[in-house]
Amino acid sequence: MQYLSGSSPVEAVDTLLTTRETVFESLRKNLLKAQAQMKHFANKNRREIYYTEGDWVLVKLCAHR
Repeated sequence: MQYLSGSSPVEAVDTLLTTRETVFESLRKNLLKAQAQMKHFANKNRREIYYTEGDWVLVKLCAHR
């Protein structure tokens, strides 16, 4: 929920909540940028593999603990 500036009659509370919203928005932008960068580097060495019906593939299964 976004805070509307001037909603509180107490100026200190209004300033604190407005500053908090600014910091949260900055954090959201930085997280999205970091996620995009991580996705870019994770997908950098991956390749698209297409299988057709009847192809033999090796499936390695690991038990989850």
